[in-house]
Amino acid sequence: MTARWLFILLIVALAIPGAAAQTLQTEIRCDFPGELIEAGDTAVFDLSITNRGNTGTCLLNHWTYRGTDDWKIRFVDGDRDVYRMLIAAGETKPVRLLVETSGHAAVGEYRIRVGIGDGIIWVYVRVTKTHSGEVGTLEATVVDKEGNVVRGADVGVYDGDLRIEGMLTTAEGKV
Repeated sequence: MTARWLFILLIVALAIPGAAAQTLQTEIRCDFPGELIEAGDTAVFDLSITNRGNTGTCLLNHWTYRGTDDWKIRFVDGDRDVYRMLIAAGETKPVRLLVETSGHAAVGEYRIRVGIGDGIIWVYVRVTKTHSGEVGTLEATVVDKEGNVVRGADVGVYDGDLRIEGMLTTAEGKV
């Protein structure tokens, strides 16, 4: 009697829509999975995703490891950020992965694991030059709400709450 009930439950479970797992078999391809950039630049990876299973929606995921905490990594389609994509059975669709590095990223190679559906690929960013510790020059023009220059404005440089440097703007509103 127990085997009969198990058989009936199995038939009922298969008859309910959505009870069976979605079979989405994705393959990810990237013709150039390694990019050389300077710290502060953006690496661009054009990915092609092929669905060898049934039509379905895929999550777009990425995982990073050391030294990428302040990087901005995102998937885009044209000019919009995306995190899921619908792929019909047998269809291939493109999606772009942007990896915006920080200016103080250390020289070296960074691995990024990309997962779309059940497909996985590794892409690599090699930072060839860092800008950490570089001295920079900041030029600013102070203007009011109407866009008119402000003469004699007090401009301060702070490290947290501590004022490090202060100066007044010129007659042209420049610092």
